[in-house]
Amino acid sequence: MALTLRGARASVGLKQEEVANLLNISTKTYIKKESNIELFSIKDVKVLVEAFKLTKNEIAQIFFQDKEE
Repeated sequence: MALTLRGARASVGLKQEEVANLLNISTKTYIKKESNIELFSIKDVKVLVEAFKLTKNEIAQIFFQDKEE
């Protein structure tokens, strides 16, 4: 099973509201991004990689896998 953004967030003990604050966006906007309704900017991804301590493989699983599968 592939790692999800939600799973990565949960693994570091952060709530959606806390991550939204890190990204300087509303919680509602973060929820849309986490649900793949809206896209993350490269700047956002860099913040998430650092906050969630993601490896290169995890980054690929979360941000670059085909969501249609």
